[in-house]
Amino acid sequence: MRNSMPFVRKYFIPAPHDRQYARAKAQAKYRKEDWAFTPESWLKVWVDSGLINQKGHKGPAYVMIKLDKLEAWGPHNCKIVSRYEQLSHQGK
Repeated sequence: MRNSMPFVRKYFIPAPHDRQYARAKAQAKYRKEDWAFTPESWLKVWVDSGLINQKGHKGPAYVMIKLDKLEAWGPHNCKIVSRYEQLSHQGK
C-alpha cells in the first residue's frame, strides 16, 4: 500500500529580500569586493531610503552604489541612487 501523506518539503524558500541580499553578496564576492553588510543592515539601508519597492536593474529603478571604491560594501560606504544616475557616473 502506498503512503497517502503529501510530500513534505525539507528546504526553506527564502523571502524576496533574503534572495536579493544573497544575490548582492554573491556579486560582491564574484567581483572580489569586501562585504560588511549583514542581512539586517542591508535591508535597513533600503528601508530607510524609502525606495525598497523601486529596487531593480530595469527601467526607472534604484540601485545601491559604493561611495569609496576601495572600501567594503557596508552601511557606512553606500548610497541609493537612480539607475540612470549610476549608469551616467559608471565610467568616472
